[in-house]
Amino acid sequence: MTHASIESPTMQHVVPAHPDYTALEPVADATGTYVRFWRHPVLAWRVALTYVPDIGEYVHMTVPITMDRTDPDVPIQYPDGRIVMPEGATFDNDADALAYLNKSAR
Repeated sequence: MTHASIESPTMQHVVPAHPDYTALEPVADATGTYVRFWRHPVLAWRVALTYVPDIGEYVHMTVPITMDRTDPDVPIQYPDGRIVMPEGATFDNDADALAYLNKSAR
């Protein structure tokens, strides 16, 4: 970590994404149950060094940048098909990832 990153509350860099990374936006039906994902190809990643007061440390955050949105709290589908939630849970398919989101929302 450089001296500049310690002095700055946030340092950010943007790097191009490799192909086939996708940000997944959960879509709910009228009852509030997640039923599918809207898919947004990741064009780049914003890498930010941010101070988190709760833990008293600087952490690196990687945020997907798409044509439609920049949101750190969306699942990401990797080129190999696995889906990784923001907190690290990993799933092999949409059905399992949606079930996890629905269970977490209760």
